[in-house]
Amino acid sequence: MGLIGNIIGSFKKYNELDLARDFKAEYEANNLENMKSIVDKFVDHFHDSYFASCSMAIYVILLYKKDPMKVPPNRLNNLSIMERNIKYFDTLDTSSLDDEELELRQWYRTEVQKNVKLMESEGLKFSSD
Repeated sequence: MGLIGNIIGSFKKYNELDLARDFKAEYEANNLENMKSIVDKFVDHFHDSYFASCSMAIYVILLYKKDPMKVPPNRLNNLSIMERNIKYFDTLDTSSLDDEELELRQWYRTEVQKNVKLMESEGLKFSSD
């Protein structure tokens, strides 16, 4: 059973990294519609992952910037939950991660910080503190 679990775990990680790469590409292309599709896949399959929390935070902030009326209040309220998830993941040991995953995490961390500053400059509060 251990071998099957390892295979499934590797497959799941691979798919999660694919989604993370896809989200990054759509972010760089500024394609909100495709970003939402990827966020939905994260929510469906990897809702408790670092990349899911970061992707959701980035997407919600960008959507709010584009059209605040399109962001339901519960999504804005969830930003503080996403922040706690991101902070928690940032405290975990990353020695078992490969270089690509470490680079993606660094990119996500930087983009979340940049977008949070943008949001806060517009008067919204990201943190529940």
